[in-house]
Amino acid sequence: MHAGRGYQRDAEGREEVLRYAQLIGDSGLAFEWANGLEIGKLADEHGEPDTELINALFQHKINQDGTFSGTYRCYVPLEALSDEGISGLRKLRTYDVEKRILGAIADTKVPMLNLGVIVGMADESVDRLNKTKERCYELKDTIKGTSPDTKVYYNFFTYTPLPGTPDIKRDRAGLVGDINTQP
Repeated sequence: MHAGRGYQRDAEGREEVLRYAQLIGDSGLAFEWANGLEIGKLADEHGEPDTELINALFQHKINQDGTFSGTYRCYVPLEALSDEGISGLRKLRTYDVEKRILGAIADTKVPMLNLGVIVGMADESVDRLNKTKERCYELKDTIKGTSPDTKVYYNFFTYTPLPGTPDIKRDRAGLVGDINTQP
């Protein structure tokens, strides 16, 4: 799998995000990226972190009056911490690319990161679950090694094959009920 998997950015969209980040940053407000920031877009086609974009999105400071402004927290839906991610979801980057992006985010010294991980996939084994656990600790160590004061939390979600995802076709037969009548 090459590093460019999941790369779907366009130059105009990137510039627009930079403008919005500047506008929000100039507001003097404290804010969070709470809805799930797709971090795969924070790397170029080769999987290298876009530090200009990351710095713009995670800018923050302590103001002269002692108040905080800028990004204080971000929710990052990593989804799967496997080498292949979740099959068929182009938005996901490889674990190594996600780790480099999180390292660049840690460089900003953002106060808090919540990392979302899905567990309990139909094909998940004990070995794969242990690998996920190992990588959770590895990512935390990576972030804390750069930014010891950043609080790192994990949100674990139980796998659910949702309509519109590639996994629903594969896993529909294993569901207890019909997802269309018993969502």
